Amino acid sequence: MPDLRPAKANQLKRLHLHTAAAVLLAAARSSLRWSTLRTTQRLLHRIAKLAALRAGPADIARAVSASARRVPWHSTCLHHALAGEALMRAVGHECELRIGARKQDGDPAFHAWLEFQDLPVIGAPDLPHAVLTSRLP
Repeated sequence: MPDLRPAKANQLKRLHLHTAAAVLLAAARSSLRWSTLRTTQRLLHRIAKLAALRAGPADIARAVSASARRVPWHSTCLHHALAGEALMRAVGHECELRIGARKQDGDPAFHAWLEFQDLPVIGAPDLPHAVLTSRLP
């Protein structure tokens, strides 16, 4: 009979990561209504550290994306990028939150995404955006 423990452990690891991503999406949504972006980032980093995860950037990106599709509210690109940033930093992956703008039908359009090793891992923009900020004080 095959040993199912490794498969079960991987399944539990994925569930833990998806749950952490969903909690972070909810916290990002709530915190951004009442706090600054920097305060929200600090809060999310604290929550992510409590999850004590070990995951790679691709696993984190998949978990954030899957969790965002399943939460019962609309989560924005900023929520996705903030949740991903918190998870990435909690496991020791250096990443950059990017917030950019471009003109769309004469009006400004904004987008947030997360980069790891200078490549977008969460929320890659479809069109070029001028980066407004990448580091917050």
